[in-house]
Amino acid sequence: MTVLENMIENTNPTGNLSLVLSTVWIIVNSYAKSTTSSISFGQFASNDKSYFYHNDLIEEILKRANQHENGMSIKFFIGDGNVYEINDDGNETESNHLLTEEELFMYNFRNKDKGIWLIDSLKAFNQLEDTLQRTHNYFQRNGLFTIIYTGSELERYRNIRKMFRRLFYIYVTNINILILTKKTVEVYTYFPFNSKVCHSSVPELYVTFEGILERENFRLPKKYFPDKLLNMHGCQLVVTTWHDPPFVFIDYFNKSGNILRIHGIEGNLLTFIAEKLNFTIRILEPPERDHGVVTENGTVTGAMKMIVDGTSNITMASFLYNKMRADAMQAAYSYISCSLMLTIPKGHQLSPFKRLTKPFSYIIWIGLKTNRIPFTNLWSTLYGISIHNRLPKKNFARYTLAIWLIYTLVLRNAYLSELYSILQDGRTLTSLDTIQEVVEQNYTFYTTQPLVTMLKASIKSVKLKLADSFDDLSRNVHNHLFLKDESLVVPLMAPYILAYNQNKSNHAHPLNVLHEKLTMVPITLYMRKHSYLLYKFNEIITFLMSSGFIRKFEDVYLDTKYLVKKEFHMPIALSFWLLFGLFTIYIFLLLLCTFVFFLELWSTRSPIVKAVLDLFNS
Repeated sequence: MTVLENMIENTNPTGNLSLVLSTVWIIVNSYAKSTTSSISFGQFASNDKSYFYHNDLIEEILKRANQHENGMSIKFFIGDGNVYEINDDGNETESNHLLTEEELFMYNFRNKDKGIWLIDSLKAFNQLEDTLQRTHNYFQRNGLFTIIYTGSELERYRNIRKMFRRLFYIYVTNINILILTKKTVEVYTYFPFNSKVCHSSVPELYVTFEGILERENFRLPKKYFPDKLLNMHGCQLVVTTWHDPPFVFIDYFNKSGNILRIHGIEGNLLTFIAEKLNFTIRILEPPERDHGVVTENGTVTGAMKMIVDGTSNITMASFLYNKMRADAMQAAYSYISCSLMLTIPKGHQLSPFKRLTKPFSYIIWIGLKTNRIPFTNLWSTLYGISIHNRLPKKNFARYTLAIWLIYTLVLRNAYLSELYSILQDGRTLTSLDTIQEVVEQNYTFYTTQPLVTMLKASIKSVKLKLADSFDDLSRNVHNHLFLKDESLVVPLMAPYILAYNQNKSNHAHPLNVLHEKLTMVPITLYMRKHSYLLYKFNEIITFLMSSGFIRKFEDVYLDTKYLVKKEFHMPIALSFWLLFGLFTIYIFLLLLCTFVFFLELWSTRSPIVKAVLDLFNS
């Protein structure tokens, strides 16, 4: 009788106590500490005896895990739609209610980031591989998984090599295979990046559970799931990007054409991650420098195609996060949120007469021409109109007029300075202030496909004109598109506008910006679905954001003063202390006026006060 037959004939799993105890140790000391989500148990057998043997193993593992001294309470999902619990006596009891369709989906979904699977052959592994690749199973392939290999065929070590090669191809890297030998339970894994070879799937004997039967407080000498990306030993990753200021700057050697360095907001981020994980970068540009889209027939284009096809590991070039891209690729954490601004045409120059009349509306001009009453006389002084033929004779009225003249001096000077600015630079006739005005005046939004859905959802009755690619749109903007077609407005992220206006060659034709923002858009990098790089990249991105490095990268390459349009002459807010000083003087003058008023009343009864006032009046 073979070793496998002996194992199968002994359907009592306690006969394989070391395998059971090893699995329980993994559940309690590794899975339970790494995350709080459930563990998915599964088994794939090539014959009925292995099927029943696997079921007995799973039952014994669950019972022992529930009875562990840590006081764990285990719930597990069975495919009939019921949730079962392990009682203190080790028996299964059904929970109170049958799962609804939504609850059933949630249990399935949540159970897919950690799993323990039992297989007995390479044929059974092929079934497991098919299950992993089914989209409706929602397996998170970058999770933590264990395979218990109960087969004892002579070629099982060769089978483990084949398994790891297939697992690496579908991006399952955090996985260990347990096999039971005569002496102990051995744990095999593979390290994709090491000092000798890159992108490797060669199996290695990682650790054993020798002594787990004898030692009560057994411990492994190593972490059960090693950090396989802690040091990538200078291995190469392919990055799809291109020169895209201010996000990515690529400096080349003049003679060889090799990359000298990568910098910029995203370029610095990528360089930091590469230094942290110790990998090298190879830049691979898409043919047309296009982010790419998913067409109606499912075809993927541009940089997205290179990620989906596996040609590239990472792509970054001011990629907006949206559902279309997230469905086709794996998105990392968003590290920048940018304002989506609307660049508008400059418009036509004002005529000299319109420059003179622009500060006032027609109502004010009519009021100034019909100035015949005392109130309008005061109003005229605001604009420096002479009223010397109608000066007041009483002291109180004269003091009031003096206070009013001082008060209006500041307002008149402010008006004159604004009029001077208009005469000097010729404010444009078309001064759009809101998105609603842009839509009402029938402007066309010139944009790319990824922004179409967002624009249609946020703006009603929007007219759109699509550019062939983002590179085509950028080229048209740099070629002064607004000078050729003044009916177009272009949604652009604020960093692009800043970088354009900062460029000295564009100072003669800066981009004019609508002050009302369209929205905020998140920027992220993408990788292939289920990529093993995701968790490590997210960990470093979180560190850079919390420590302020991302903000520092933005400040290095962007100067926000170039976002304000000079022609608008936005008013500068007065400080609190300046306003406090102005109103203090104003209150003092009002008190002085009130004091003079009471002096005049007193002068009717006191000859001395009357003589003093007559002296000042003379």
